[in-house]
Amino acid sequence: MDRRGCSLVSLTQAFNTSTSMGRLTLNVLLSFAQFERDAAAERIRDKIAASKRKGLWMGGNLPLEYDPPKDPLKVCVP
Repeated sequence: MDRRGCSLVSLTQAFNTSTSMGRLTLNVLLSFAQFERDAAAERIRDKIAASKRKGLWMGGNLPLEYDPPKDPLKVCVP
């Protein structure tokens, strides 16, 4: 935004990126947004790994010679 000479001004909040306090607020918000993205990605990876350990099919193309279980909630794990 600085390279383009733009600033963000909120009508409902005291938020203006043309001031140092506004830039600090923007950086804090961006840090929390990045944290949320990382946490969501980690939860998704953990969920997929746990499902794979249970032997559940996680979607995508089926491997050759693989028949999905008739009842995906009742999968026998060897």
